[in-house]
Amino acid sequence: MADFPWIKAFPHPVAGYGWDGSDWVPSPPPNPTSYYCLSDKETGGATEYYGYLNKDGGWYILELTTTTARYIKGDSDYTTNWTGRALLVYNYFDLIF
Repeated sequence: MADFPWIKAFPHPVAGYGWDGSDWVPSPPPNPTSYYCLSDKETGGATEYYGYLNKDGGWYILELTTTTARYIKGDSDYTTNWTGRALLVYNYFDLIF
C-alpha cells in the first residue's frame, strides 16, 4: 500500500465514508434497528414478542411465529403499545422501516 500522509491527518472516518484500504468509499447506511435495545420479551406462547426502545423513546416490537417475523414501530408511548402488543397490526420490515 502506498503511503498517504494525508490519511494520518484524518484518523477517524469522514461521516458517511469509510476507508476500504485504497480509497474512501460511501459507507452503507446503518441498519435501521441499530439504535434500539431490547426492553421486553414474551416468549411463552406460539407467538413471541420482543420490544425494543431507543434513547429518544422511539420503539419497535417484533412479532415472531414459527413462520413469520413482523414489525410495528412508533415514536412514543411504548408502555401502552407493549401492553396491547397482541392487538396491534404488524407488517413486513421494509414497510415499517
